[in-house]
Amino acid sequence: MNLVCKVCDGNDFVMDGEYMVCQTCGTKYTIETARKLLGAQTPQATSRNHTQLEDFTIRAGVLFGYTGISRVVEIPDVVLDIAEQAFSGSAISEVSIPASVKSIGPRAFSGCRNLETVTIAEGVASIGTGCFSACTSLRSVSLPSSVAAIEENTFSVCTALTSLSIPEGVKSIGKNAFDGCNSLESVSIPSSVVSIGNSAFKDCRSLASITIPNSDAHIEWGAFRGCSSLASASIPEHITVLKGALFADCSSLKAVTIPRSVKTIENQVFSDCSSLESVTIPDGVTVIWSQAFEKCTSLASITIPQSVEKVGEKAFNGCTSLATVSFPAHAKIERDAFSGTPYLDSKRRAEGRCRYCGGQFKGLINKVCTGCGKPKDY
Repeated sequence: MNLVCKVCDGNDFVMDGEYMVCQTCGTKYTIETARKLLGAQTPQATSRNHTQLEDFTIRAGVLFGYTGISRVVEIPDVVLDIAEQAFSGSAISEVSIPASVKSIGPRAFSGCRNLETVTIAEGVASIGTGCFSACTSLRSVSLPSSVAAIEENTFSVCTALTSLSIPEGVKSIGKNAFDGCNSLESVSIPSSVVSIGNSAFKDCRSLASITIPNSDAHIEWGAFRGCSSLASASIPEHITVLKGALFADCSSLKAVTIPRSVKTIENQVFSDCSSLESVTIPDGVTVIWSQAFEKCTSLASITIPQSVEKVGEKAFNGCTSLATVSFPAHAKIERDAFSGTPYLDSKRRAEGRCRYCGGQFKGLINKVCTGCGKPKDY
């Protein structure tokens, strides 16, 4: 900070022997007086509550770092871009990003564990991958409609984030974008979204419902896996493939509507959905892949339509309440598709086969399974 003259407020000084001389009014200050005056004019670190331009490292409009002590940060409007990891791991608690900024670099605020509030002005077009990842105190984010995409890992492990409104204009939600946001209770997905990436909302354990309004949206593998509070889900009508593990481990999911457009139910789509009581598989589905409904322990009955050609390995394995199954005679039923179910037990007993492995019994008096060696009445 420059010395300011007490007489004229000038700040242009030269040394003249033992004195500092103000070039504006000619006032002389001893070296000792000048030092005391400079100290009085310098803000004390403990009393500062706002940022100043000199707190930032800025070159050619790019903000590379922050050296200030204020936890409430207002980024100056001379900044055009925020560089990768510019604030990563800092102790800031609040940040305001002005409209002058066009892009925020990857992991720019990652690991800012005290960051609670982020305000991003209209005009910001790009937020980099992992930008706010592991900001574990982040509760509030204001996103502008000028942002076209929520990139990979943008808000992953933001464990205090309870709600978020994704603005109209956002077209894609990237891989693991909200992975581990276990306090997120609600999220609004606009009709502009056409792509939801792998594990985008994985382990959002407080998310109670989800609606995807865009019928053209493409939903990738495990997008809602581990959303253990999710009680219902609506799938867009145009979807032809339910991607693997889409709703796996959604232990509160009781009802789901599978649209008639679906042709394939991939592996583990509903695995470990222990509250799922009923599901209607529409005519038109041709393949139910392995473990698709594994350990859906509340599922009591299932009707597999005539269009189904194959039921994969362990598709209904461990469905301990499943007693009634209807499926077409031409369908290929792969190994252990219904293992661990009352349906399979009763079917095997009726056929005189081992209920454990399906093997045949042999022996004149004490019949023993040729497959697993268990006695018939075991």
